[in-house]
Amino acid sequence: MPDRFYSKGGFDDVITNVGRNVDFMIDNTTAFETVYRLNVGGQDVDGDTGMLRRWLSDDEFILSENSGVKLNVLDVTINYTEKTPAYVAPEEVYTTSRSMGNKDNPKLNLNFNLTWFFMVDTGFTYLFRLHFCETLPALTAPGQRIFSIFIDEQMAKPETDVFRLSGGLRMPMYLDFIVYVDDESGKSRDLRLDLHPFNEILPKYYDAILNGVEILKLNDSDGCQKWQRHVTRFGNNTCSCWFCRCASNVCSCCCCSYHQEEKEEEDK
Repeated sequence: MPDRFYSKGGFDDVITNVGRNVDFMIDNTTAFETVYRLNVGGQDVDGDTGMLRRWLSDDEFILSENSGVKLNVLDVTINYTEKTPAYVAPEEVYTTSRSMGNKDNPKLNLNFNLTWFFMVDTGFTYLFRLHFCETLPALTAPGQRIFSIFIDEQMAKPETDVFRLSGGLRMPMYLDFIVYVDDESGKSRDLRLDLHPFNEILPKYYDAILNGVEILKLNDSDGCQKWQRHVTRFGNNTCSCWFCRCASNVCSCCCCSYHQEEKEEEDK
């Protein structure tokens, strides 16, 4: 596996920390446990790109069988790039996808989301890697299909224009998100992924698209939730610290507490 393949961020080297206003970093001691790896809109794929990964169909995870439509454009050659090389995901993932459909009346898509549910253990942090690739010849320019991404009912990315971000048609890309699943509701619960058309700039298509999903649980060597590196700013001061939450204990950063108390004293 390439160095830092799942720790550096998406094709843009960014890991978006969903629901939190702090930076998130993954160090090289992180253990990744694959929970789900799905070929959205396609069939199972075994042994891809020499890394022995298995991609399953998303049929069991989509909200219902009638949610969206499967797209499979024939005779498509995927144009891999330096930012998204061929080992990221196989062509079978990027040539198949699921969109919202309703081609004859696309404004209907504004009334619902394209939704998947994933059962996960609570009390852990998860890496969401979402794969995208525009393959429809009708898409010819940026701004024609834009959508919002929600993870666990929280805004993850308000505007996603795959054509613009990737560089054009048949050019793949992937985005990374981190989400912490609280343990207040029990040992496991559904983690929800929603896509919804973004219509504030009047795109050509009120639609969303997804090609692939990878969900990985972050652990340290002791089986605890992976320590998270938070970068917190108090005025002109910056605190870069580690925060760990395990089943047996809660460890928080005294450095942040110190800076917060110091700031409160200055404000008096």
